[in-house]
Amino acid sequence: MFADPGYRRLWSARTSSQWGDTFNFVALALLIYDLTGSGLGVSGVVVAEILPVLLLAPFAGSLVDRWPRVRVMVGSDLSRSALAIVLVVWHDAPVGVYAVAFGMSVGAVFFNPAASSVLPALVKKDALVAANSVSRANTPGVGRPVRMIMRLAGTRGSVPRGPAVDGPARPGRSPDPGHGWAGVVRALDVAGDH
Repeated sequence: MFADPGYRRLWSARTSSQWGDTFNFVALALLIYDLTGSGLGVSGVVVAEILPVLLLAPFAGSLVDRWPRVRVMVGSDLSRSALAIVLVVWHDAPVGVYAVAFGMSVGAVFFNPAASSVLPALVKKDALVAANSVSRANTPGVGRPVRMIMRLAGTRGSVPRGPAVDGPARPGRSPDPGHGWAGVVRALDVAGDH
């Protein structure tokens, strides 16, 4: 599969886009937590990212089938890049962060079916299952970032504390990650242990 330059380009584009989605989720959640100081604010980012999936995903696949798929993928990523640039200016208002999260999710709702529908045209029928598996295996999970955000939000009491959230107690390590950048570093360290 990787011998085919078309598949390599699609795999590279899809992998970088999916990693960007994960970093986007973490960055927006941390930004909104910094702005609001509450886990409820962070849940607003999650809602803003889920709403486009619920509202548009049922129609996105059929629309993408009518449009040039590569243009949809490029357009989706360019629009998400533009939204990231908008965030540089509009980063101090929670409503702006929620709007950017919503818009970035809209881009993903169209990018994902376009990328999935291009794959059968790039690989032979007998290699399609393997190509799908390789493409899906590179999707980064959000479990660790979510646990990290839950730990950070939990430092102010907005998420329940205890072993279910913080993990088992370890000698020499506090389950409370703290605040600020030191807290982010410690939360990443704790999340990496699970």
